[in-house]
Amino acid sequence: MKKIGFIGACDKTNLIMYVAKALEWQGKKVLVVDASLVQRMKYTIPTINPESSYLSDFEGIDFAIGFFGKRKLEKHFETDIDRLPYDYMLVDIDTKEALANFEIGDFDKNYFVTTFELYSLRKGLEIIKEIREPLQMTKVLYRYTPEKEDDEYINYLSMDYRVEWDENSIYLPNDGSDIQEIEENQKISKIRIKKLSKQYQNGIIYITQGILEEPNKNKVKSSIKK
Repeated sequence: MKKIGFIGACDKTNLIMYVAKALEWQGKKVLVVDASLVQRMKYTIPTINPESSYLSDFEGIDFAIGFFGKRKLEKHFETDIDRLPYDYMLVDIDTKEALANFEIGDFDKNYFVTTFELYSLRKGLEIIKEIREPLQMTKVLYRYTPEKEDDEYINYLSMDYRVEWDENSIYLPNDGSDIQEIEENQKISKIRIKKLSKQYQNGIIYITQGILEEPNKNKVKSSIKK
């Protein structure tokens, strides 16, 4: 099983759900772990009689809610985390504690997700500042119009960190049309991607393609747009 971290202080719930669905469309078995402090998935994923921590199946994806570290997850499944019966595990991390508890240095791929609102950016950087060993990471930036200065600004703020940034960043829009579609998806309890903007879809495609290490972009693209 490959482990993928989505790290940052902004809301990553919907992005992770869309990436998980894109992976599921490729025939992959996916576990999404909400290890965030705010636990948004508890209110987004339909379930019956939720407990403090539980597993819920939604649209062919398993969602683990309330698991803030790998030990608790291993206790629930009664097996080592690397032996979980999934192809991919996507983990939403928004605290230094979860960063340490999941030992993300052992993850196969990590994404730093942020807006440029100061709380989101600085709190997110505060989390990854705790990384002690060199770690490759890709920036996922919520910005409608990509600008070189965005990358340079984050590089400057994190220049003393143990993070090795990927050369290419992924940009996602954060405007009204996508927000409206996301809210509609939540209202009807569906994970739909084809009505999101082209820019948002492309971001999901790039992330999914990177996780799959799939050179055929069209294969991922056709499943998202179906």
